[in-house]
Amino acid sequence: MSLSSARKGRPNNARNEDENLGDRLRVVGNFRDTIHEIVGVGVDYDTFFVRIDLVAGRESPVSANVDENLALEDDVTVPRGALSVYRWELIQVVDGGREYEVAAQYVVADDAPVLDLIRAKVASEEEIAAALAWEPPAPLPPAPIVYRTLSRQTGDSYLGFSIGPTHGQVRVDLPAKWTVLGFHVPSPHVIGRVKASVDFPSFCGRMRLCVFDTSGNALLDVDMNSDEEKFDQIRLAAGDYLLALRPSSGITGTGSYYYRNARTLTNLPEKPLLDEVLWPNEDHFMEGNAPRCGVPFVLFSSR
Repeated sequence: MSLSSARKGRPNNARNEDENLGDRLRVVGNFRDTIHEIVGVGVDYDTFFVRIDLVAGRESPVSANVDENLALEDDVTVPRGALSVYRWELIQVVDGGREYEVAAQYVVADDAPVLDLIRAKVASEEEIAAALAWEPPAPLPPAPIVYRTLSRQTGDSYLGFSIGPTHGQVRVDLPAKWTVLGFHVPSPHVIGRVKASVDFPSFCGRMRLCVFDTSGNALLDVDMNSDEEKFDQIRLAAGDYLLALRPSSGITGTGSYYYRNARTLTNLPEKPLLDEVLWPNEDHFMEGNAPRCGVPFVLFSSR
């Protein structure tokens, strides 16, 4: 491998074509005197590059080439930091692609828009120690999720309701396809949380839970990875609704197999009409004809 090819294999990852550098600092430096003093004159500039590292930072060091004048090439930038201490290394690539450190220095950037590595102030031992000991500030905690609430209207219930038997529940296997169940809400209810008696495998497993009105309009669509999920409050008027569950494979729950208005589907229509989904033919749910269909116990509450 030639020295030139070794050098060209180190791209300048500091170039920034945008004149507004923002949180970047432009860097210059002429290393002619340093190279002549340490290495000698008549050297091939193509064997040198400079590595620049913001000491108090987490970004990767910036590598940049030197030009035929032994100066840092144009448009080199480095990230700014709270402690403006930088360490530069002048590297020569020697035979065999080995890197030889010609010189190195810790410098401090002032408020100027350009940092001259050769002319910059040399960092003191105290400044170097502070930069090496720097730790990034702890990340801010995520902002709490605020869910929409509805104002109470006359006749609304905020007490919640359940789907499925509260006693005599059994273990049910949930197939990895759609399970649909028709249910009735006798009076207007406001809901904002759902809890399903489902066991999710550790760190994996999901279940999509949807509620549709009789016209196939989606009123609720949540993706659950635990047995409980909050959502923006919605108001369910008195009437019939369709509950649709789609778990991933390997999920079980607690509920019942004996639901008269339930069945499984390989595919769910975009607008599932309750009558067509639950009763595909006239005698599908005549007494004794209902297929065995496991549905977990589901509890809706307002908050």
